[in-house]
Amino acid sequence: MPAVPEAVVRILLVDDDEIDRESMVRFVRDCQLPYEIHAVATRREALDLLDRMPFDIVLVDFELPDGSGLDLL
Repeated sequence: MPAVPEAVVRILLVDDDEIDRESMVRFVRDCQLPYEIHAVATRREALDLLDRMPFDIVLVDFELPDGSGLDLL
């Protein structure tokens, strides 16, 4: 019987700190987690992505350059 592929969890990370974004993306990649992670820096970029695809998890920094994380949620 063929193996059933693991479900991929799609994550949206919204954080204006480039080092934090890169660290999270690197962690997911290095641990070979079954996650598809999209990282953006602004509320606007997040809204654009949310218009194009669904996400299972959204991780949001509270203070963004163009609004708060709560406004985004």
